[in-house]
Amino acid sequence: MNAVVLPIEKPKPPSLVGLCLGVVGKHFEDIIEDLGDIASNFPADIKVKLFRPPDIEFKLCKVRSVQFGQKGIPYINTYDGRTIRYLDPLIKANDTIKLDLEAQKITDFMSREKHKGSFETIHVQDATGHEFATRMGNIFTIGKGSKPWVSLPKGKGIKLSIIEEAKKRHAAQVGAAA
Repeated sequence: MNAVVLPIEKPKPPSLVGLCLGVVGKHFEDIIEDLGDIASNFPADIKVKLFRPPDIEFKLCKVRSVQFGQKGIPYINTYDGRTIRYLDPLIKANDTIKLDLEAQKITDFMSREKHKGSFETIHVQDATGHEFATRMGNIFTIGKGSKPWVSLPKGKGIKLSIIEEAKKRHAAQVGAAA
């Protein structure tokens, strides 16, 4: 069977990738896990994850910049190349918006906290309590509080320590040998 892969959007390095297989009629997304691996429910060559029905109705977009157009109408530019006019003056650069794909309207947004410093360093704590720091450019918010807006891959995006990864690989090898 020959399937044509049609790109929905031109992917940019800091964004997710969207694909639509016209023959199958299903939508897929890439979610990059902590070590650059891609969560996948698709053949190994393509490595994509099937959208679940609630995730198809909206898309999370990171705001690149906020500007004013003609007659002072504010609009935002997102990292996936969208330009959206908006009415909420609380949306700022580096915030995450929840975009309704059918109506092309912003339904919700998440603001980030701003702290003093030469580099905007973000301190992150995952669900298991591990803490790490990274720069603002590496952060993409996917939910409020402990509830994500999108479905997460196996492992729920929790980064394992080197020792935990080694134990997990060893347990998998022992299980496969038995």
